[in-house]
Amino acid sequence: MRSAVADRPLEEVAQPITLLEQSPLYARATVDAPRAVGVNRCVDDVPRLVVLLTRPSPDGPSRTSWS
Repeated sequence: MRSAVADRPLEEVAQPITLLEQSPLYARATVDAPRAVGVNRCVDDVPRLVVLLTRPSPDGPSRTSWS
């Protein structure tokens, strides 16, 4: 997980998290990925990721799991 979130732009990290949220099979990964961002990146990236994950989707209503 660390390599998936440590060196990529936050936008690239947010995309798979958003996809993982759509399936209950990947609930654990949906929790682990943001946690890995918090551990492996600078503290300023955490609120930026939250903004990316909570903004409304252009093709549907906003997600409520992160609100």
